[in-house]
Amino acid sequence: MRYPWLLVPASVFIGILNAFLVMGVSALFNLPLSSGAIPIYDFVTGLLGNTDTAWFIVELVVEIIDKTISLVLAAGAAVIFTGLFEGEMTRE
Repeated sequence: MRYPWLLVPASVFIGILNAFLVMGVSALFNLPLSSGAIPIYDFVTGLLGNTDTAWFIVELVVEIIDKTISLVLAAGAAVIFTGLFEGEMTRE
């Protein structure tokens, strides 16, 4: 991997885009908030007093964390598998 430090800004950008997508789909189909995010939602609602803003912040936090972990794990797997199969690829 040439630029590992770009994983964090990339995952933040993807997380923000995905948060908007999730909010749109959730609003369109009237889906409830995930049960795991309810404590965060309650905390943010208590701080801000606005349920819509709290919902948006919770979606941002959850999606950014999720995408960061996903991209780091995928990059790690790519590095490991590339190292494992590099010998196999050069033999042919």
